[in-house]
Amino acid sequence: GFGALTDPNTRQTKNIGRFEINNFQMAKHEARNTSQQGIFLKAARFNHSCVPNAYFNWNPALHNLTIYAIHGIEVGNEILVNYEYQNAYERREDRRQSLQDSYLFWCSCVACKDGPNLDQNEALRATMRDLDARIQAGAADAPTQRQNIRRLLGLLDAAGITYPQNAELYGQLAESWKGLMQQIDPREIQYRNECRMAAENAACSRLDAEIVAVGDDSTEVRDTLRLIGSLRP
Repeated sequence: GFGALTDPNTRQTKNIGRFEINNFQMAKHEARNTSQQGIFLKAARFNHSCVPNAYFNWNPALHNLTIYAIHGIEVGNEILVNYEYQNAYERREDRRQSLQDSYLFWCSCVACKDGPNLDQNEALRATMRDLDARIQAGAADAPTQRQNIRRLLGLLDAAGITYPQNAELYGQLAESWKGLMQQIDPREIQYRNECRMAAENAACSRLDAEIVAVGDDSTEVRDTLRLIGSLRP
């Protein structure tokens, strides 16, 4: 039960520390700038990896936490999730320190442990970090922005990192092509159709990633289906 979960052994009120280190985020209330957290006893047992093979997500339609495999997991291998997927592009030392501060452990996953691939992995994440910064800044022209997105998607694949980063990038790519399509003279039917198809292909790639990671009954999938519907004539 709850009492068997990791306890940070701080001087906080009894069980508060245990809750803070094991809880999962649930519903968000943007208008009130608040969110809800909950304890899920089985999910709290999953360990962390900076290259996870599973993804956890709160599904409001099911009113439950879901965990889906995002890579093939062989029998006997551990199911691993990323506690801080928002730090995927960060340096090893920064990821480790953040995990130490929040969860009280020093990460030694495949991406963090010392070894012959460490320097290569760190260089790969540095490039991803740079590309992500350029994309988020939005300062480049649209063709360069799309090129940066495609390049970052390729690097994510090389690093074994998938959801949610890939879905977010496919969504940005779809919106970029959609924006271009809307700027084109309606009389240029072929060019508009080419942009529409590019947008739809990117949106479908986002949909595929979401179905794998969060399930076809998720709000993310419903939102992407609406995007795809808006692109079809």
